[in-house]
Amino acid sequence: MLHVVDAKLQSTMTVDHSDVLINFDDIRNLEKSIVKIAKERMRQQVAKFPENKDVQVTQSVKSGVPYEEILREQEAKGIDLIVITSLGNTGIAKYLIGGVARNVLKGATCSVLLTK
Repeated sequence: MLHVVDAKLQSTMTVDHSDVLINFDDIRNLEKSIVKIAKERMRQQVAKFPENKDVQVTQSVKSGVPYEEILREQEAKGIDLIVITSLGNTGIAKYLIGGVARNVLKGATCSVLLTK
């Protein structure tokens, strides 16, 4: 299982950080907190399912551009199936596939199962 925390906080700052009122260390601390919370939520979700000795589940939380990290993980680990959900469910987006899911579908070299 992989969860990617979108690293948008960092990318919204200018090079000299003149457009923000919080400093870089505060942003780093916030990012670390978000990753920690995501890891705990993933652990709680996995704990809801009974263990099966035939299926090995590993958990990973990364920070970055979500679809890029998913595709990177697929390449690195030789994954043969990606299961992903589309969260684009507001306004006109509910009729379309979300951006992350769309980019994973376009870039994956393995089968992709898109769920609701």
